[in-house]
Amino acid sequence: MEFDPALPWYHGSPFELTTLRAGSTVTQKIDLARVFSHKPTLVSISDDGQIKHNGVAPGYLYVISEEIKPNDVMPHPTTTMATGEEWLTRRELHVKLLSAVDILPEEQLSEAEITALMKLLGTSASTPVTRELDRLGIPYRFFCHPGQVHSLEQAARERGQQPDQVVRSIVFRLGEGQFTMVLIAGPAHISWPALRSYLGQSRLTLATEAEVLQATGYPLGAVSPFGLPSPMRVLVDRSVLKQEEISIGSGVRNTTILLRTNDLMTALGDVEIGDFRQHVADEV
Repeated sequence: MEFDPALPWYHGSPFELTTLRAGSTVTQKIDLARVFSHKPTLVSISDDGQIKHNGVAPGYLYVISEEIKPNDVMPHPTTTMATGEEWLTRRELHVKLLSAVDILPEEQLSEAEITALMKLLGTSASTPVTRELDRLGIPYRFFCHPGQVHSLEQAARERGQQPDQVVRSIVFRLGEGQFTMVLIAGPAHISWPALRSYLGQSRLTLATEAEVLQATGYPLGAVSPFGLPSPMRVLVDRSVLKQEEISIGSGVRNTTILLRTNDLMTALGDVEIGDFRQHVADEV
C-alpha cells in the first residue's frame, strides 16, 4: 500500500511529546489525528465524512517533523478505518506541536450512539482490553448493556450475575505520577488502613477522574487492568477469587468483559493478592 509523499503526517495524543515511539498511530488525515488526540475507543465516520467519537480527554495535535520514507510506516494491521487512513510507525520519529485540541461537543458520540455501535460490532467489538486478552489467548465474552448503566446492581442483573461477581478496578494515587490499581468484587469498600499498611504509604488518595483517564486511558465506569498505556501495579482482593466467573471493565462504558476467574488470574500473571476489603470491624 502506498501513501502520498507530498502530504504531511499527523499524530494526535493526550500527552505532550517531542518524539513518537515505534508502533504509534499516524495518519495523513488531520481531522482524524485531531480525534485520536482525545484517546477514543470508538470512532464513527459517516458516509459524508463526519467524524464522531467517545474520547473524553483534551489533546494535542502534532505533525511529523521529518521526512517519512516507505519503510518508516506500515498500514495498521487491525484498523477499522478505510484503507490508507491509519498507519503505524516503524521507528522513532520527531514531532512538532501544532496546537492543543479541545473536544467539540458536536463530535461526541451520545450514550445511545455508543450503545448502538457496540451492538452492531457485537462479539467483534475491539477495545484495548479485548486486544490484549486476544493477544494472551484468554477466552472471554463481550457484553453490551441495552442502555446506560446507573448502578452496580443493575449491571449485575443485566449480565445475569450477582453483584459480587462484578469486579471494580479502583485506581489510587500514591504520589506524583504514581498509581496503583486494586481489583475488588462487588459493592464492598476498600479498607484504607489495610491498603496503606500493605503499600507502606502513610498517605494515598483516590485518583481523580482526570488522573484515571491519563493513567489508564479509560473513563470511570470502564476501567480495566488490561490494555493500559504503561505498566501499573495491580493488587487483587481475595473477594475476587471467591467467584467462578466475574465481569470487568472493557474500556468502553455500558459494556463489559465476562470471563472465568482462573482466566483473569492467568491474564494478570504474577499479580499481588491480599485482603484490602473493608470489614465490619473497620467501620466501628
